[in-house]
Amino acid sequence: MPLSNQFHFGGSAGSAFYDYQIENSVYISKASNSYLYRDFGTPTTDGKWTFSAWVKRGNINYFSTSYASSATTGSRMKYFGAAGDRGADNSDYAMMGFTESDPGSGSKGDVWQAYYDYPTSNQNLVSNMTFHDTSSWYHVAVVTDVTQASATDRVKAFINGINLDEDGSTAPWGKNTRLVQSDGGSAINTDSRHYVGAASDATATDAGAYYEGFDGLMAEVIFLDGTVDSPIDTLVEFKHGILKPKDPSGLTFGNNGFHLKFENASDLGNDSSGNNNDFTASGLGADHQFKETPTWEAS
Repeated sequence: MPLSNQFHFGGSAGSAFYDYQIENSVYISKASNSYLYRDFGTPTTDGKWTFSAWVKRGNINYFSTSYASSATTGSRMKYFGAAGDRGADNSDYAMMGFTESDPGSGSKGDVWQAYYDYPTSNQNLVSNMTFHDTSSWYHVAVVTDVTQASATDRVKAFINGINLDEDGSTAPWGKNTRLVQSDGGSAINTDSRHYVGAASDATATDAGAYYEGFDGLMAEVIFLDGTVDSPIDTLVEFKHGILKPKDPSGLTFGNNGFHLKFENASDLGNDSSGNNNDFTASGLGADHQFKETPTWEAS
């Protein structure tokens, strides 16, 4: 493993700064094809959701020219994905995560990406900022509300509290409908299979297939069905210029909502939201539970 799990929570300085502690993370290994999945039910509100997670990238040098490649290669590393059911051929799906470096060409393609494929069209969204750092945690959040009259307001993406509409991209993030279609829904938060630690392809609801797996640590993975509050001051907040997590216990999770804390090494897919929307872990043993988290500090 490229990461070490021999970390523990530290002393009073960390506790004083972080009034809400994240106590565990999970190591998603692309090399060992590890991920979690769950078949969603009927959503509280179709096309209205918030996704939030803390991620720390691991091996960023997996690369292949093949788009729909196996979990151990591939040109992209996604940490959340879903296969939808809106097309006649069940071929719509959505995913989000990072692209990968190409060691052969020396290029650094480590940008944040969201992709939505639909039978008649697709959207491939790429950030202007790059994310090469494998030593720091990133907070990533996407807020979707297809009921907004303006297309520019329907999907917002945030990394470390920065709205990607404002990151200098040549095509502003709010320009298109973003992970949604004009039928008023989205592949994410439909009655279909959803993945944490990997994306999914068009056959996912039929065969459980997946691809484009993530590599690194994930912590505090939250999904809110029917809630579209800004992540700033809801899920995270700034203190002295440092982004830190907030206690999510008072939030409304909705039918498909979940909170993965990875606190049970023998049941890493356990949902702590109160919904019992547990995920099934694949390729994840007790040794994939780590104590390194965004709020960890050395004693």
